[in-house]
Amino acid sequence: MKTLKVGFLLSSFSVLLIVFLLLVKDTITPGYASNSLEDLDPNFRIKVELVTERLEAQGYNFRISETFRSQERQDFIYDFYERLSNKIGLNVRVTSARVSRHSRTINGKPAACAIDLRPVGLYSIKKRADFYIALRDESVAIGLRSGANFKRKGYVYGRFGLGYDPGHISDSCSRI
Repeated sequence: MKTLKVGFLLSSFSVLLIVFLLLVKDTITPGYASNSLEDLDPNFRIKVELVTERLEAQGYNFRISETFRSQERQDFIYDFYERLSNKIGLNVRVTSARVSRHSRTINGKPAACAIDLRPVGLYSIKKRADFYIALRDESVAIGLRSGANFKRKGYVYGRFGLGYDPGHISDSCSRI
């Protein structure tokens, strides 16, 4: 019984720590990040605008949580969550990549080929999953890659057939 209580407390603490870190990451994380469509590759931006128009037509409200992030920020996020995951014995990584399509540049200027979208409002997990399913379906229909297809066991949206990063969509833009 004592082991169960300690495990529950550690899990609860871990979740609270992760939520706290996500809320303050922009003030404590080095590097630069943006949520501007202007920081996307122009060809990818056209596809993103099509996807977002289709989602809006279905009645979904959402926000762009991130388009571009500098390599310095990508490195920090990768290293931090890798260490945190190892420390607590629970996979809490928010990225599995050192080289991200979020970090793509052309001539030193942001030209990201990835974007993260999040539903807005007080949705249940099921309603959020419905949004992510629509996002996945609309993205894949026009040839984009969806984080809803990234597989990882035990993820909260797994019971809805979604991968660990369901708000992420990307394109296979060339590396410059």
